[in-house]
Amino acid sequence: MKKILLFLFVMVFVFVISATFVVAQEESVSTLDTGIAVVEQMEITTQDLGIEDPGMLPTSRFYFLKDLNRTFKRVFTFNSVKKAELELDIANEQAAEIQRMEEITPERTDAIAKAVTNYQENVDKLKNRLDAMKETSQNPNVDKLMEKLTDRSIKHQQLFDELKQKFEDRLELKQQFGKMQDKINEAVAKIPEKFDNPEVFKERIKKAIEARPDGSFKELRSMEIVDRIMEKMPADRRDKLGEIKDDFMKKLEDRMGQMSEDQRKEFLRPEILEKLPGDPEVRMRIMEEMKTRVSSPDIQKEIIEAKEGILKERIEKGEIKKEAVEKLINETRDLIAKAESDLANAQSDLKQIAEKMLGISKARIAEAEKALGDNKIGEAFGHATAASAAARSALRPESFLNRPLYIDPTIRQAIPASAPAGILPPPQTAPTTGTTTITVKCGDGICDLIEKEKGFCAIDCK
Repeated sequence: MKKILLFLFVMVFVFVISATFVVAQEESVSTLDTGIAVVEQMEITTQDLGIEDPGMLPTSRFYFLKDLNRTFKRVFTFNSVKKAELELDIANEQAAEIQRMEEITPERTDAIAKAVTNYQENVDKLKNRLDAMKETSQNPNVDKLMEKLTDRSIKHQQLFDELKQKFEDRLELKQQFGKMQDKINEAVAKIPEKFDNPEVFKERIKKAIEARPDGSFKELRSMEIVDRIMEKMPADRRDKLGEIKDDFMKKLEDRMGQMSEDQRKEFLRPEILEKLPGDPEVRMRIMEEMKTRVSSPDIQKEIIEAKEGILKERIEKGEIKKEAVEKLINETRDLIAKAESDLANAQSDLKQIAEKMLGISKARIAEAEKALGDNKIGEAFGHATAASAAARSALRPESFLNRPLYIDPTIRQAIPASAPAGILPPPQTAPTTGTTTITVKCGDGICDLIEKEKGFCAIDCK
């Protein structure tokens, strides 16, 4: 009898454990599916581009007639503003055509590749038309064109991010979509260069991004878009766009602060973040920047863990290449050189912050090169990403003064007592024994007491 009871007990126990495991798995898959569904709801459609029906597609043998019609329009358009607007409209039509082809004939990669080339050539025409214009945005027609160009460029960027993800296994085509993003960003970067002052341009970009539908990852994706536009702008005109990035960073932190710990962990799951359209490398760098600025040490720790989760997945998939790390190191060295040249004219309140961030960036670059020499590609990439984030912060040290948030103690040390009253809040609760920092490489280059106590020292900086 005892044996029978024991057997029944074991069977019930196994059943309960199995059921719990299955439910947990289903909940995990459900959460992942929900995250993907949210992303899909935000995808760009032809209607978003202002085109109900793209009409004849490049897959048609009669498509040349559509091109011929565009040529006639070019010949009989005379006003310089109208000429630029025509090229923008044609590029927008081509983007809609590519989106529609992906929907109905994704296997026709030859036709899609040709359409991609046509788009790039047309955006070059748009840039030439913009260069030829003499008026500024004080002209109402020019102002309207700049508004339209800003709106379309934001939507095109998002569309091409989505297409890169959908053609993940087509490396050449994926690279072409990246070049399309570069082209349209070069066109939109001409707005502050020729037509707007930085403040007006900032408001245009902000308006275009905020007009997009709200979603769980809107702030993160918006920061990536702003980051790419900034890359194409002269360094002395980037500050205002950096303010938009700071605003989205603050909004994201505020929203995460309203979540429970479990909700934040689901929100930052690497499996979900990996499914987001966009550039994971840019995303990791932005998360690296966020970790020095968020007000909550707990959120800071979760951001670090999420960033490293993405890095680990990319390493396991073999998606980080030596060439990409070398490119990132070289780009970061250029950023360091630019930041160092700016130091001569920096205000004393900002100079010490910039010097601190430059020291962090240089230390991480050295670690990246050492790891690369040892063929530790993933580790090298982790260091290079941190170095890039620190160098970008050195270029905009005022962003630490203008945001009343938690600041990493190693950076706080660099902020002089003469900083304007009320700019910096008191440090958040942290251990008070011992010195503020210890020289253990970690996170942003130094493992401070908060990092040590919270376990921030992580896989890329043991």
